[in-house]
Order: sequence, then C-alpha cells, then structure tokens
Amino acid sequence: MTREEYGRIVDLMPGGMDGFMKTWGLTQFADAVEASVKSSKWISFHIPPESPKGEHYPVTVLAAIDDSRFQLNGEDPFVDIVAYWPALKKWTCTHQCRADEDVVDYEVNVTWWQPMPEEPKRITFNRSAEL
Repeated sequence: MTREEYGRIVDLMPGGMDGFMKTWGLTQFADAVEASVKSSKWISFHIPPESPKGEHYPVTVLAAIDDSRFQLNGEDPFVDIVAYWPALKKWTCTHQCRADEDVVDYEVNVTWWQPMPEEPKRITFNRSAEL
C-alpha cells in the first residue's frame, strides 16, 4: 500500500490522527488495513498460486503494470493480462500485432494482480438486440 492509502485509513479511524493512542491504537489500525486489503480484489506482495500443471506453466492473471519502460511521460500504471512464470519468477505481457504472426513476450513489473474471471461455460448472443 502507498503512504496515501495508509493516510486515508488513518483519516477514517475515530478522531483521525488525533485519535491515535486515545481512541485507537496499532492493533485497531492493523485491523482496518487488513479489512481494506480484503475488500479489494487486487492482491499485492504475493505471487499467484502455481498452475495445477506445475511450475513450468504460466498462471494468467489481470495485473496492474507499473513499469516506466512502458509508460510514456509518467503515465499511471495500466491494466493488462499477464502471465506469471513460477519456475522463472517472472511476469510477462504478450504482444501480438494482428498484421503479422510475430508474438513477443515482454518481461514487466507488476504491482497488483487479481485472478482472471471464470470463463463462461457457454456464450449466447441476443440476436434481437439492437446494435
């Protein structure tokens, strides 16, 4: 978490920073931080669980990429689908141009990630819907 995120939690505590050690302490603050993290689907500081196929297979997740090599002019982190390779301990993002058959995996820095949503069992289309 960033200092700003911790600051927002402090502001939500009874009495804000003035309430520290008067109406709340470190234990209550830790509980508030844990609740904040659990309420978010984004995960930080942990690697995804290994693929059932083994450590040499990637785990695909949705991730926030915070990598200055791919952010022009100091842009904010961006979200993309990435692969975590447990055996290599690396995150990669795949780029494929539709105009050719070249596929390139770029190693990226990931700050937050979340599991991919479940794949639908069957996709149906409402053909009567207006476009």
